Amino acid sequence: MSIEKIVANGEDYEIPAQKYKIKLRKNTGDDALDYDDVDNNFEILRQVANKLIDANTALEARVKALEDA
Repeated sequence: MSIEKIVANGEDYEIPAQKYKIKLRKNTGDDALDYDDVDNNFEILRQVANKLIDANTALEARVKALEDA
């Protein structure tokens, strides 16, 4: 069973290193998350999910190779 990668609805979204963190609303006091914060949160989650999908695909291939050997 293959899992499809999660694609963005536009060009690659670059996050500056200093902003590469998940922001939780509860830790921002009275300041609401702005649109960039929300976009960063989703992009970080999308990137991590895609890395997990890649790792799963590689693992499935290794298992199949071992089963076929």
